[in-house]
Amino acid sequence: MASFDVYERELKLHDTFNRGSHSFELRKSISLHSATQNVHAYGESCPMPSYAGETYEASLEQLQRASEMTEVLDPQHPVEDFIADEFPCAQFALDTLRHDIQAQLQEKSIARLINSEAAAFVNIQLTHDDQSQQISDCPRVKYKVGSLSVEDDIQRITYLCQHINNKTQLRLDANGHWSKEQALQFCDSVKELPIDYIEDPCLKPEDMLDIKEHSSIPIAIDQLLNQSGTRTDIIKNDSFDIYIFKPMCFGSFDKLLAAMQKLNKRIIISDFFNGSIARCAARQLAAIVDTKQNEWHGLSGDELFVNDYHRMDLNDEYAYTIPEKGGLGCLNND
Repeated sequence: MASFDVYERELKLHDTFNRGSHSFELRKSISLHSATQNVHAYGESCPMPSYAGETYEASLEQLQRASEMTEVLDPQHPVEDFIADEFPCAQFALDTLRHDIQAQLQEKSIARLINSEAAAFVNIQLTHDDQSQQISDCPRVKYKVGSLSVEDDIQRITYLCQHINNKTQLRLDANGHWSKEQALQFCDSVKELPIDYIEDPCLKPEDMLDIKEHSSIPIAIDQLLNQSGTRTDIIKNDSFDIYIFKPMCFGSFDKLLAAMQKLNKRIIISDFFNGSIARCAARQLAAIVDTKQNEWHGLSGDELFVNDYHRMDLNDEYAYTIPEKGGLGCLNND
């Protein structure tokens, strides 16, 4: 008899997502469910090969194999005993399931199970729709740059900053599209604007650090931090202003928390079009981060997919309340 059930799902986006030359309308997800010890618990893997190097098929195979192991849900055994480090998304799914079980048994949220001082709510940033002339009054709004010319980006960001309230700051994500010279030109032109940070202005970490030294705008790192081949040196050197963590790329919760504890800078929890179960797990981890800081995290909203079946309600202050009890804190849509 399997220790937990494994389901394959296809989540349909409300809107087609475009990133560079790639676009997609569906997100494949692997959901886990356990009804052990009279609680219903969940986990989820949404592999991101460009980050973690793990394919959907490999993640599915690992989780199906782990589901047949008798002690796989025992928290006394590390997740790595059942799933190798080469499969961080599968590890994350299994660890989410295990923490959900233990948190519900102890009538706590996952965040409070791990850290009794975890925050009671998590602030989130909103992403601005490039096609819209309106911008949210959320205190932190993310905007993509780098796909057009530097001059066009300067013009667009200047326009946006003329139409936001005095409590809003922009977070600009270039996805590594700029050369060092282009990034320096942009930073110099917008240095007086209300910009919280610029994320991944270049592809090379040495270029990003050079920009950091010559610009007053904080520099955030995302892509290289969440790739297994480059993250060790980035964490060891602790040279950037902000670190954006995608939890599923790190595997077990312990590995993620250990990496964050080595840094003495701002930390933001983010996701990448994950299903609702993984998003709820990311919000729980963000509440742990906010034990020491009050950040605005890059977490996708619950309106992302047409056919997702859990939610965590967003309040009027652009924040998710972390339930005091109930593990992940997912609510069924029906």
